[in-house]
Amino acid sequence: MEHELAACDSVHYLEGWIDVLGNGLLKKTTLKSSGNQTDNPQTGQNVNIWIRTMLENRKDIEPPKYLSFMIGSGDVELLPSKTLALLHILSQPPGSKIFLEVKLLSISGVHIKERSEEEQLELINREREKGNNYFQMKDYQLALFTYTRALKIIRSSSEGEITHELKDMLLDEKVKCYSNMAACHLKTGNLKETMSCCDVVLQHRPHHCKALFRKGKVLALQQIYPLSIVFLKKALAVQPEHPEIKEEIKTIISIWKKQRISRITEKFGRGSSKRPATSQGSFKNINWKWTIGISAVALVYSKVTTTTVYNKAITTVYSKAAATTVYNKVSQQQSIVKLPQ
Repeated sequence: MEHELAACDSVHYLEGWIDVLGNGLLKKTTLKSSGNQTDNPQTGQNVNIWIRTMLENRKDIEPPKYLSFMIGSGDVELLPSKTLALLHILSQPPGSKIFLEVKLLSISGVHIKERSEEEQLELINREREKGNNYFQMKDYQLALFTYTRALKIIRSSSEGEITHELKDMLLDEKVKCYSNMAACHLKTGNLKETMSCCDVVLQHRPHHCKALFRKGKVLALQQIYPLSIVFLKKALAVQPEHPEIKEEIKTIISIWKKQRISRITEKFGRGSSKRPATSQGSFKNINWKWTIGISAVALVYSKVTTTTVYNKAITTVYSKAAATTVYNKVSQQQSIVKLPQ
């Protein structure tokens, strides 16, 4: 067991771990690589492995064992199956780490591309159904991992020349996987990935009701209500009697209206609050420089007005005096002309 102990020491100190599930619960790293990509097993091939399960202190939980399975055929039970070994694991403190050292012994069988169409679709459907089961169990991270694995099989099966029938069936499986992944991301609150998965679905199936509905919900959560209603109405056009879609549209329209009313009220509220309540209050708020300026303008205007009135008065008096003089002269000439006094 010298090789296994040395490997375990390496596991303890190695860096560059890959987070398999994305939640930190399952990580992996490579201790020794053959350096030859052809030695890596491909989807659909059979492998034999040697596995050892141990605690962080390098103590075995159970003796090493051998397993055989097909890549992509489903989950493999790597953890101990014996009752005593499981009790030993459960007796460990919370947060304890379990290390599994795996050694690839042999590869056999053919690549999935060389299998029949029925076998390829069976592998894909099996993975997708497992993802559905994890979704029902609310284990969304593991469901996403399983759907991603199904997509890898789809990509492998799509390589090279394939029949139109197989191409259509693989596309259907792809759409189902991305649609289910969108549901997982929406459940976990990852709006960006939800939108991305919905866009992939709608790229191939523009009238996919669930993708339209989920995209509408994401847009509503992002407060883009007009566009959200557009996509929800598209979903409703596909399924006119769907009660959940109808209720979602009704709810979003109500929220949008309340938001618009609130913004309008706030806008006009700010405008009215700036207006003075009384004239007395408005004078108190006027800057002293403006006060002097206004007074000066008023004074100048007053002088101009007074001068104008004074000039008019002089002109009037002068006119009357001139008229009297003319009248007197005319009277002396015994004229009948009468001028106003």
